[in-house]
Amino acid sequence: MENKVNLDGKDYDLDQMSEEQKYLVSLIQEQQVKITQSKKDIDVATAANKVFIDTLKTSLTEEKQNG
Repeated sequence: MENKVNLDGKDYDLDQMSEEQKYLVSLIQEQQVKITQSKKDIDVATAANKVFIDTLKTSLTEEKQNG
């Protein structure tokens, strides 16, 4: 496995980076994981919200027909 980071199309060797630069790379990687997870959470919440709205619409329609 190569120990490189690609930034703006250029590869940088992690072994040649300062400790601060390595730390920044680790922070960036952590945030990328959080962003990906957040996107998944939004997708799930959006899908669940649609189900709840559809269920409410159905309930209201049935109530109107029975009432």
